[in-house]
Amino acid sequence: GRRTAPVTSAIKALHDVTAIQILDPKMRPRACDVLVVPHHDPLTGANVLNTTGALSRITGQAVAEAALPWAERFADLPMPRLAVLIGGPSKSAGFDASDALNLMLALRKLAQDHGLIISTSRRTSPELSRQIEAELSDRAFIFTGEGDNPYPGLLGHVDAVLVTKDSVNMASEAASTGLPVHIFPISGIAPKIAAFHEHLATHGASRPFTGEIDHWTYTPLAEADRIAADLIRRGIV
Repeated sequence: GRRTAPVTSAIKALHDVTAIQILDPKMRPRACDVLVVPHHDPLTGANVLNTTGALSRITGQAVAEAALPWAERFADLPMPRLAVLIGGPSKSAGFDASDALNLMLALRKLAQDHGLIISTSRRTSPELSRQIEAELSDRAFIFTGEGDNPYPGLLGHVDAVLVTKDSVNMASEAASTGLPVHIFPISGIAPKIAAFHEHLATHGASRPFTGEIDHWTYTPLAEADRIAADLIRRGIV
């Protein structure tokens, strides 16, 4: 992260070691040997390696292993199944009351013909979490922070994913599975976040949510592996 950048550069200077910084350090780029930065961050240079979205530990194998303990818990959910990953307001996204209302309207409709596995996040408003539990608990598996966390195992039990547009991390992780990723529109999205979603859509992983769940194929993201292989090829590690 950015807060570690001064420490990383200081260790490089003191001990003459290779320094690899993940995310824009917001300081002199040459203070590190390599910068690993998402495409949607406005940073380029000879020592900059760009990624599609956030680096992730999510792989097909990791999801399959994490999914095993949840098979019985999800067994009664109807097919097809849809993962719903919900973020919340931040400095880069509004996610106001109208967004929450639109999301609830969509979830009510989707619950009619999908088994829903819903996971909120720390940024999700308590009001939205309570409404989801009140209206959908008899038709969906809902995780709002209490009890065992089904993520990322839930990704191994669904046919597609719906992610709110405010989150780069959740969308990046969903796109690392090869599952169709539908992006739910949220107001007040910062240009940088919008640029990420444009790039993810260009990769073929995601499409804007239009009310229906579609299915398509693409090459899953594997950005951590790709960057590691590039560093090895360059003789950096």
